[in-house]
Amino acid sequence: MEVLMRRFYPYVYRILSRFSRKEADVEELMQDIWVKVFDNIKKLKEIEKFKSWLGRIAYHTGITYLRKASKEKALSDIPEPSVDVWDQVFSRDLYRLIWQELKTLKEKYQMPVILLFFEKMSYQEIALVMDTKLNTVKSLIKRGKELLKERLKAKGVEEWNI
Repeated sequence: MEVLMRRFYPYVYRILSRFSRKEADVEELMQDIWVKVFDNIKKLKEIEKFKSWLGRIAYHTGITYLRKASKEKALSDIPEPSVDVWDQVFSRDLYRLIWQELKTLKEKYQMPVILLFFEKMSYQEIALVMDTKLNTVKSLIKRGKELLKERLKAKGVEEWNI
């Protein structure tokens, strides 16, 4: 197992660093991934597909991390009293509504949109993290934005530009 960890460390690190810029978080996620690999390696039927299997584990671990981090951020975004308190309340409520509607999208649309808007990744970075072509990422984001706009419009939010 140690040989695998050394060999694939840069590959996994590169994927995870797209989900968090904090070194400590990336290292913690690395540990989680190798525990998952150790626990599930017997389920891998074709050893030739180890790298893509490992990449999927890293990707899904990163997505889980983003979901938890986004929930924690939403809960900590309570506005402090000020002249603009109503604007802050509206922004927080709009953020929660957007996040709620975003979670209803299929994962193939949800993840690239989250990575683009919430994690501020470039299209190229998203393609790397998702291990897919750049044009596929562009299509998924375009369709995800369309679906999100439709759902927000149905909730009465029409003047929100994405």
